[in-house]
Amino acid sequence: MTDTNTHMIGFIGHRLEKQPPGQFANTRISDGLKALMQKEVRYWAAQGYLDFLFDNEGSLEQVFLEQVLLAKDNGYSDIRLCPERQNSISQTNEADIIKNKKRLVDQANILIAVYDGLAAGRTADTVSYAMEKGITIVILDPGKLTRFVIPQRVE
Repeated sequence: MTDTNTHMIGFIGHRLEKQPPGQFANTRISDGLKALMQKEVRYWAAQGYLDFLFDNEGSLEQVFLEQVLLAKDNGYSDIRLCPERQNSISQTNEADIIKNKKRLVDQANILIAVYDGLAAGRTADTVSYAMEKGITIVILDPGKLTRFVIPQRVE
């Protein structure tokens, strides 16, 4: 687990653009999902979690980046985008992508995941890895537009 003196948020997103037509059609990076992300960014920033780390895999990460920058411009000027974002591992093959997601979890105190809880894949694997590490996980369900928190495991 990460050093408790750090306040780093990791972000991953279920790849909505790869879903079959019609699935999540009403939420495909909808205003509601953006608002849920914005609320989450502001909530954690208000708690002192000002460092944000995420990979560059998909459109949800770009939308989350927009929400972080919006919060930074509107009252949370101390928010920082971590340098690891620019220096992430190459994502040219599956092994590198998985390694990058594990590294993101290893560096984070909290993982925010846009995830429906059902689909198998990288997001599911990353959430499982975060559960093994015992960090706090916030699941943002893109279909129901709900938030579910799995608290940090205390050993």
